[in-house]
Amino acid sequence: MPATSPQRITEATITMYHRLFYSVPLIISLCLYHGSIKADTELIYTQQTNSVFGNPTIIQIQGSKVRMERNGGDLYLIYDHNTQTLFSINPKNQTYVTNTLATIRARTEHLVAMQQQFTQQLKKQIEELPERQRAATLKRLEQAEKMLKIPQPKFAIEYDTKTDLILGKPCKIARFKVRTQLMRTLCYAPHSIINAEDFQQLKAMFEFMNQLAQEAARIQEQAQTPINLNSLIFEDSLILRNHNTIPDTQEELSVINTAPLDVQLFTIPSDYAELEPNNQPPSIPHFIPLNANPY
Repeated sequence: MPATSPQRITEATITMYHRLFYSVPLIISLCLYHGSIKADTELIYTQQTNSVFGNPTIIQIQGSKVRMERNGGDLYLIYDHNTQTLFSINPKNQTYVTNTLATIRARTEHLVAMQQQFTQQLKKQIEELPERQRAATLKRLEQAEKMLKIPQPKFAIEYDTKTDLILGKPCKIARFKVRTQLMRTLCYAPHSIINAEDFQQLKAMFEFMNQLAQEAARIQEQAQTPINLNSLIFEDSLILRNHNTIPDTQEELSVINTAPLDVQLFTIPSDYAELEPNNQPPSIPHFIPLNANPY
């Protein structure tokens, strides 16, 4: 094998280092700024109640976090998928509540204990009522307890053959009915209309919210709702229009933004105080007999 000349070795070495000089920073930058390559997503839904426009619903997604401000309410939510945590933030009071499966279990168990205590005290007060009124009040109390455990009605889903256009994007139509009563009509489009990873984070948030609700219902031995009517995800698709008939409310996607979002939107301000609902138990009200004048 012929020996390589010193000149060729020098040129080969220079070429190798020249390539490394330009490729290594590129690799490092791709690793450091991988999050910025993933497009942030902002979805704005117009909102109507009884045909009157209200505040929009704004959903912002960045990395593993989702922020949702629904209908301009006093609270907004931040979901952190990495920690499986949903924060409820109240900017007016500068407070927030941390929601995880563990905290929901603890709070619901505390609530059940409070409900049992309330029921026992209520029954003691009912026993002091005149016999006729006592029997009627006990019957109503038993009916109320049974109502909480009645299974939720099952939804029948009807798929329409026609499609609609929202923001120039075709969407399929589905209707939810209980028996013959129309409850919900939605128009949904393939999730590919937004960044794939951002869609998965949005879907994960609604699934997590459903887990929290189902866990609370299980502990309270209440019927679990089969479908989350507040979700904007349906069959792995994004809902572009959501119309609930009871009450008459409608949300429709009006804006899709992919510009970078401020990271502070997904961070709870440092001067906000954390609240724990269990530390502020409600007082048990005194029972007022029916038809009595409380004043």
